Amino acid sequence: AAACAILIFFLFVVPVRNDVIESQQLLSMIEAVDDQTTDIQIISGTSQTNVDNNQTIVQTEEGDLIVGKGKKVELADAAADYLTVVVPKGKRTTLKLSDGTSIQVNSGTKVVYPRTFGKGSRKIMIDGEIFLDVAKDRSRPFIVQTKGFEVEVLGTQFNISAYSGDSEKSVVLVEGSVKVSTEASEQKLQPNQGFFAVDGDIKVKNVDVY
Repeated sequence: AAACAILIFFLFVVPVRNDVIESQQLLSMIEAVDDQTTDIQIISGTSQTNVDNNQTIVQTEEGDLIVGKGKKVELADAAADYLTVVVPKGKRTTLKLSDGTSIQVNSGTKVVYPRTFGKGSRKIMIDGEIFLDVAKDRSRPFIVQTKGFEVEVLGTQFNISAYSGDSEKSVVLVEGSVKVSTEASEQKLQPNQGFFAVDGDIKVKNVDVY
């Protein structure tokens, strides 16, 4: 019985605890970033790199960072596990993650993501608005964490708007399927459906994704 209890603890309790710790870590990272900047920034630990507007940022499987037309960025803090992309108001960028997922990052948005994804779930944290085209990988669910809810997906296209200063937050599904989880509920969306949360009031309704 004792052996079974220990096994259950390591199979279920420890992974859940690690997941909570990771979420708290990502949240603290995104809250610590000053978004009052005029330039798009890539932050890696203590180092910072400015990026031109509408440049594409590519995070390779090897952990390298490529900006624009093949320009490799040498980060002073290359040992940092997570990077933060800050896009100020009036600017946009495209971020391609190490798994092949493509993210269009809207203005006034912060994204925290791992340099490379491990064997478990692929998790990122955002404050703002992004459109994702998630690379399919059924063994590693893709999770987008915000302050108000979490979106889990295997491979799909959807838009998520979760600015910390806005009362309304939303997820609009274009293709595939996603699960949106809050502390009080869990909603599964179908294509052409939107999840809308306004001051705790949650609605799911059909939308024109175009």
